Amino acid sequence: MRKKIVSLLMLLAMTTMAPVNTTTAASANDDTQASACNNTMASAEETNQEVSDTLEFNDVTITCYNAVASQCSGNPLITASGRKIDLKKLNKGELRYCAVSRDLLKEYNYGDTIEVFISEGHPYNGEWLVADTMHKRWNKRIDLLLSTKQKSGKWEGQMRKSDSVEEVEG
Repeated sequence: MRKKIVSLLMLLAMTTMAPVNTTTAASANDDTQASACNNTMASAEETNQEVSDTLEFNDVTITCYNAVASQCSGNPLITASGRKIDLKKLNKGELRYCAVSRDLLKEYNYGDTIEVFISEGHPYNGEWLVADTMHKRWNKRIDLLLSTKQKSGKWEGQMRKSDSVEEVEG
């Protein structure tokens, strides 16, 4: 994913730069040439910044929960968004649902696919579907739904909306 972002930024920088005609450049006024180059570079940097701004990660605390009564309110197999949790898919690792803290629900909606990054090579990196809400006491936090067989933990990580159109729930 990071390679795609870097490639996209490089492509945008290349396509926004005006080509320089070497025949004309040799006879052109150096000040005019430098000004045109500076304007083109500024335009490319602004475009790159706009793309970068839309791809920024939010810093969050990442924890895990299981679909069991002691960790959920109401029916542990129904999320706050009304999605049913298929335990067979969850146990096979084919279901990637997460809960978000209420402050994050202002930015992320049920059904959004988010991208999670904990650390390089971490097994829980990747795309998750926003399907549940955390208790109101939490802020800037996401809870990954795991099977009881998977290792849980707590990490400082990052998240952002994914531009993927693929369904993450198998």
